[in-house]
Amino acid sequence: MFPTWSKNTTIVVRLSEGALSTDSGSFDIHVTEPDQNFSSSITIYVSVAPTYNPSLDLSPMGGPLTSMEAGSNTTYSIGVENLGSVEDTLLLDVEYEPDLAAWWANYTNGSSNNSGNNTGNNTGGN
Repeated sequence: MFPTWSKNTTIVVRLSEGALSTDSGSFDIHVTEPDQNFSSSITIYVSVAPTYNPSLDLSPMGGPLTSMEAGSNTTYSIGVENLGSVEDTLLLDVEYEPDLAAWWANYTNGSSNNSGNNTGNNTGGN
């Protein structure tokens, strides 16, 4: 890249796998041709897109679907990790189908009541 040329230049910026959204920013590249005292600079802007990557280790259960006899109780411990690049909320529930619209409305309004639509008979083995 020379300051006296008018050509296209490709600049490749490679960030580490663990790059976070907060790693976004800019930097300047300065180029000088000392014999004729020409100089130019270009500002490079980089941004890291957020990634959402929840990870559930269901191997202690034998996989995502487990057969159980009617009326039986079973307890499983599973591994839950956020492998994404941003803080995230993982909603896990096995008793009922949640009302995600109501939950999200409560969550985004800053309310601490994230109960959603949990009506009915919720008895049994938890």
